[in-house]
Amino acid sequence: MIKYDINVVGKMMLAKLKEDTKQSHTQLYRIRTVGLGTIIRHFEKTGNMMVDKKNLRDFLEEYHAEHYASDNQSLNRWKAVRRPAELLIYFSETGQVDMPILPSWTKRNCSLRFKPSAE
Repeated sequence: MIKYDINVVGKMMLAKLKEDTKQSHTQLYRIRTVGLGTIIRHFEKTGNMMVDKKNLRDFLEEYHAEHYASDNQSLNRWKAVRRPAELLIYFSETGQVDMPILPSWTKRNCSLRFKPSAE
């Protein structure tokens, strides 16, 4: 997998969101501060700013286990972090910000959703 600097890709993604979508100022602020801010602080703390899809997925699984799985009251915070993380993955792969609606987290992790192996 290709690794990229999360700060650079995050800034490019925000710029693309501003020009291509009709996100309100409040929505962009929430994506930038709550979502990307949380993600970037996590990777700064680990000392690894070069990330790939696997790193972001691992971060989401860890964040979900720590925050949302034990406290359903933090659903809004979980959504505010998950969407930008998934959008970073999507943007880094396609260069687009028109990501479709996300499936629920439990459905995404369901073994039936994984692609079948060659066996």
